[in-house]
Amino acid sequence: MNNNYICIKFAVNAELSDVLIALVGEMSFDTFEETPTGVNAYIKANDFTQEVENEIVELKSMLDFTYEKEEIEAQNWNLLWESNFHPIVIDDFCGIRADFHEPVQQVEHEIVLNPNMAFGTGHHETTHMMIQTMRGMDFQGKRVFDFGCGTGILAIMAGKLGATALLGVDNEYPAYESTLENALKNGVPQIRCIFGTMASVEEGNFDVILANINRNIIVNALDALYEKLNDGGYILMSGFLKEDEVFMINAIETKGFTYISTKQRENWVCIKASK
Repeated sequence: MNNNYICIKFAVNAELSDVLIALVGEMSFDTFEETPTGVNAYIKANDFTQEVENEIVELKSMLDFTYEKEEIEAQNWNLLWESNFHPIVIDDFCGIRADFHEPVQQVEHEIVLNPNMAFGTGHHETTHMMIQTMRGMDFQGKRVFDFGCGTGILAIMAGKLGATALLGVDNEYPAYESTLENALKNGVPQIRCIFGTMASVEEGNFDVILANINRNIIVNALDALYEKLNDGGYILMSGFLKEDEVFMINAIETKGFTYISTKQRENWVCIKASK
């Protein structure tokens, strides 16, 4: 099995970077890095099929960019991750850092991650907004589902805020492993994780659902998410752009959710709704 990665180096104007990340994020790319000339997008070599490259070529008819490919050996991935990951500080509430960073000062909570080939989106706006929204919610004794848990950041935050039952799911095995490892590292052993997709999750009755992925995955899962959320429960969604806000609100209201509010950071938005 080829454990290498493909880096697609997009040269694009800064004002189009967020749009490009959102569109490419709907493919199989899992990590992004903004650069002085555009965006680098990373994908497992095994997932970089001709179909994916055809989709990139098709995007060129929508956006003005050029790109080049580079293969990265698996053993260099952690070094790349470490060089590109910077601590995230969310007001005076939460600091998120890797275990090789110095502790974040003057925050209520700190989340420490182990790189270990774990994946994040590479843009921190969505994580920032999700946690900002979580700050104003009651998690004491709640059942929480983190859909597309990645490194486990949101589930860990929910656990630190008092959630007693936490379940994550991710279809990337390193993310599954990382969530369990990070849960223990951060003193939230009640987090369980499933390696799979929404179809792999049989349980429901959740009080809060956290979904920080992308527009298409969330929309395709709305029926299941609605079914799994308790009456009176809340769902937080992010990973899509401001231009998708109206579309997303219409989609969730069509499925029976009640729209509550939108938070925006740069071109990204986070939507809060209830059942």
